[in-house]
Amino acid sequence: MKRILWKKLWRDEQGGVEFIALMLITAVVAMAGIVGLVQIRDQVTQELGDTAVALDTLDQSFSYTIQVDTQGNGTFAYQQSASYADPGSTLTDPLNAAPACLNLSVAPTFEGDTPVAPSGQFP
Repeated sequence: MKRILWKKLWRDEQGGVEFIALMLITAVVAMAGIVGLVQIRDQVTQELGDTAVALDTLDQSFSYTIQVDTQGNGTFAYQQSASYADPGSTLTDPLNAAPACLNLSVAPTFEGDTPVAPSGQFP
């Protein structure tokens, strides 16, 4: 009896098509997930670049004066002032350009086995 049941189960082909369909659906979902994650990565990088440009365009200029009445009679014998003029924005963000100040495609350079330290100035 067990032998007949085992042969029936071995020769049964029901469910084979469902397995192949499930594998195809899994492959399509996996590919769509990869594409979606790439889009998320690109958009997060773009937003970080836009944030860098926005922070760079903030005007941080200031000026103040401190007057001290050392005698207590209304004459200001001591006066100190300071100011700072912000040079302005250095980053630009043209339409459809890569994020400003973010370069994700530069590989480090090596001299022998040691990496070379970057040189230069920030914009």
